[in-house]
Amino acid sequence: LHTGDTCRLTLKAADQYGNLRLDGNDAIQLTLEGPGGAFARAVQVVDHADGTYALEFITPVAGRWMLSTRVNGTPVVEGGIAFSVAFGTLTAEEAVARLRPSGEDTGGIFECGTSADLIIAGAGFEENGRLMTGLEAVTGRLL
Repeated sequence: LHTGDTCRLTLKAADQYGNLRLDGNDAIQLTLEGPGGAFARAVQVVDHADGTYALEFITPVAGRWMLSTRVNGTPVVEGGIAFSVAFGTLTAEEAVARLRPSGEDTGGIFECGTSADLIIAGAGFEENGRLMTGLEAVTGRLL
């Protein structure tokens, strides 16, 4: 699972004896907790009226998440289920670009015939270790 992806799960409800339920109308509680208290987005529970429920959500933050589900007040898995979310493809809003040597290093002057490295990285790379996947399309315009 990657950040920004929609996760779709199917929950099959059972009675207290472990028999699969054949109708709906159960009280389904879905709790998702991400790193640093992050919340999932677009959380939905859809009752198919046949004992199955579609669970959908989007995880906006990479890291370890906890999924807890209750059916009619009873936990599906005691303690919940831990899962990891990886970074998705880097978007323009999440990227930073810089030159090496920087404009400060050169006094803002780059001479013809010299070279500089254009470095594009995820914003906050030093703190979160976000790497580019190599799938990002990059366009540059030199003036």
